[in-house]
Amino acid sequence: MSKMTIKDCNVLVIERRMGADGRVWAEAEIQWERSDFISGQYIMAAEKKHDVNWPSPLMIQKKTDNGFLVLIHENSPLADLEMGDGLTVWGPCGRGLDIEENKSYAAICDGKGVLLLMPFLNALKGKCIGIYMTSHCEGSWKSQWENSSIPVFEAMTIEKIVQQERVRKAELILAAVPLETVSVWKKQQDSFLEKKTKIFTGVKIGCGLGACRGCYIHTQDNPQGIAVCQEGPYLSMDTIDYFRDQNFLAHFV
Repeated sequence: MSKMTIKDCNVLVIERRMGADGRVWAEAEIQWERSDFISGQYIMAAEKKHDVNWPSPLMIQKKTDNGFLVLIHENSPLADLEMGDGLTVWGPCGRGLDIEENKSYAAICDGKGVLLLMPFLNALKGKCIGIYMTSHCEGSWKSQWENSSIPVFEAMTIEKIVQQERVRKAELILAAVPLETVSVWKKQQDSFLEKKTKIFTGVKIGCGLGACRGCYIHTQDNPQGIAVCQEGPYLSMDTIDYFRDQNFLAHFV
């Protein structure tokens, strides 16, 4: 487990945008002094303005001068946050993913999953050979890639994506796709790609500490389960037991 900070802080800035699925996302800057987080880690946050304050995970996007940016989906319990609101925050949680200078990366996602890959894509800085999407990337997020050096390929089937020579040559694949896409992918019986794919596992995260066991999933190697909040949220695709644990994007976003 990484060193964890628990503190009260404020929402410094918040801006709402239209996402690829037509729903509204909020991009919020959260006050935070620490800078030793890794791309793909997240924080747990609970509002202070309600009588009952359930914590929710928020993916850290990137560091700012006064804290960091997070993305909040309109279905999140934190969707009603406004500038100046107080939060109790703890983290960073999860392992994240160290970006290695000499590795080549590919990204596979749908319209929602691209937002969960953004921390990595921001950190890769040209090391990503392509973003392969199973849908179109619409809304105000698309402009981020139009001026990027990363090529984007939209509205491709997963069958075509996993057969792309450039994808197969990537040393690490980052994926954020729903279960139905994973099911099609698994039917390809392509263990070669599975072994080098890290996939976002969006199980329900309750405490972010590994104590409540709400996020535990089974794996093929460890039937007793692992805590996604500590080992994830990106896990090796070939370790997950997809027949027993079938929650992916739904809970985190």
